[in-house]
Amino acid sequence: MQRSISRISGPGEHTSLQIHRSDCCGALTLQGAHVIDWTPAGQQPVIWMSQSSALAPGRPIRGGVPICFPWFAAHPHDPQLPLHGTVRLQDWTVAEQQEDAEGTTILLQTLCDPFALSYRVRFAHTLCLELTVELTETAAEPAEFESALHTYFAVGDIREVQVQGLEQAMYHDKVSGVRDCAAADAPIHFAAETDRIYVETQSDITVHDPVLGRRIRILREGSDSAVVWNPWIRKSAQMADFGDEEWRGMLCIEAANVDRNRILLQPGQSQTMRVRIAVEQ
Repeated sequence: MQRSISRISGPGEHTSLQIHRSDCCGALTLQGAHVIDWTPAGQQPVIWMSQSSALAPGRPIRGGVPICFPWFAAHPHDPQLPLHGTVRLQDWTVAEQQEDAEGTTILLQTLCDPFALSYRVRFAHTLCLELTVELTETAAEPAEFESALHTYFAVGDIREVQVQGLEQAMYHDKVSGVRDCAAADAPIHFAAETDRIYVETQSDITVHDPVLGRRIRILREGSDSAVVWNPWIRKSAQMADFGDEEWRGMLCIEAANVDRNRILLQPGQSQTMRVRIAVEQ
């Protein structure tokens, strides 16, 4: 079988692994084990990247699939620490690479004391992401963490998009600051800034995109929260690494364990969150 993985310098100052297969192409950077591309054959890119993103070591990448860990959003006690944790700024080690007719799989690992993290990514006609967090045996006591696979999806026009699967879930509205909003019992539509944490939900999620003529299906395991985000007009203009008009073409749907769904591990225990992303016409 022809080798599908190549290691290159770029984009920017990053080192990345590029995947070229007959059923898809994709890429990830070693900083943050950050998936920055997945495009199934015959499709437009499914993963969105900002054209204004900083692409320098030690700076977060805007777009792709950042791994948020060990906290989500601002640190609860120290606002000077990086948003969404530290592992998206760390270099990960490639522990294993496998290629066969079913897909190209890359296993990456890193440490975030007292946790050991493994991240398995399989590029094929579907994109499969698997994040395993283990509290090391040498840890002195139980430890909590939050995690999210902060996936940015490319859409034709956010104003035409509909999201199904979260109709029965209550949520925290981070725009208004209101917690424990009642389930809407209706699909999500977008007409303003949206930033919601849906809690106590394990349901699969579907993004209906009539402009690009496709559905993106997000199947989750080990994820009890989901985050839905689009910055809309004003917030886009306030972010240096986000183009003023880019809000039209992106949507974040994040598999997560955050807020009241944060995870507590005992020494030696592990937790795995799996996401499978598929595109349907």
